[in-house]
Amino acid sequence: IAFGNAIIKNCTSKSAEKIKSELDTPHNLSLSKNGNPQVLIYHTHATESFEPSDRGYFDTDGSWRSTDPDRNMISVGDALTSVLAENGIGVIHDGTMHDDPSYNGSYQRSAVTIKKHLSENPEIKICLDIHRDAIEPSEKEIIKPTAVVNGKKAAQIMIIAGCDNGKMNMPGYWENL
Repeated sequence: IAFGNAIIKNCTSKSAEKIKSELDTPHNLSLSKNGNPQVLIYHTHATESFEPSDRGYFDTDGSWRSTDPDRNMISVGDALTSVLAENGIGVIHDGTMHDDPSYNGSYQRSAVTIKKHLSENPEIKICLDIHRDAIEPSEKEIIKPTAVVNGKKAAQIMIIAGCDNGKMNMPGYWENL
């Protein structure tokens, strides 16, 4: 479903028309510029990184994970944190590497981090888990999705709102969309 410059993959039983109608309905997120943290940025897979060369795909033999915060998703979170703070939005950026040393269990570990921050900062309204996007059409190839923004090639982003398809407990998915 096309929406502005985005494409929405509908994994729900809702019709495209219903989703378009919801997206066209104005919503008031009401973030205030009072200095209190209202956004939490964290990384379930903080060690996801970008290759230094631009080939349009990842070499599966290469290293596309890094514990260096200047090369992994923590740097992306730092950049987003700066933009939000410059615009008066209170933000907490947690740079815990939930996937180091083990990728397994990283979602459970990040859930602990989220719950901690939400209990300490009840005014948080938005939690963003920042990942590097990649598409794996085969075992030997991982595509690096890119877009051209203002004439420069940039990494594409993916925003996952989740859905309550009966397999996951995401009761606020419709509002998140």
